[in-house]
Amino acid sequence: MKKLSLLALVALTGCANTQTNTNPPITKEAAQMANRVKYINTQCYTNGYYSSEEMGKISWAVTYSLATWDLSKFDFDALQKETNDFYSGYTFDSGFCKAAGVDLVSYYHKAMNHSNQVKQMMSQRQPTTSSSSYPSSVNCKQLGAFLNAEIKTFSGGVCPIGWVKA
Repeated sequence: MKKLSLLALVALTGCANTQTNTNPPITKEAAQMANRVKYINTQCYTNGYYSSEEMGKISWAVTYSLATWDLSKFDFDALQKETNDFYSGYTFDSGFCKAAGVDLVSYYHKAMNHSNQVKQMMSQRQPTTSSSSYPSSVNCKQLGAFLNAEIKTFSGGVCPIGWVKA
């Protein structure tokens, strides 16, 4: 069931990406984070520690986050096995879910902030203005990278989740 829900999530976000194909390829780290957040969210909800509202917010964040990447070349089957193996010894009790909830809420806020950036950028566009006056690409560096931070250029004018404007 868990594998099926992840595959459905990947299929939905993958379909959205095939229309424009301007998103950068997903990094292993971003895929692992999204998969682990989804796994913890599902387990804690199934065990009765998260409400349906909490689960819905985190599920939206995972779906949104994955939609900012090109998923076409990533092996999610191997990642799902890796995640299952990683959490095989964990007990998803109240203490674990409460502690994990802090990280999951942070993940949700990052997705919400990114969504708001995109909405703000889109609202600033006016139909009569040529698209050349708005950036079609943006230079970004990975969150947490301070020394010798790698800078990448992404199309669309907004950095993907996990990256900030350089």
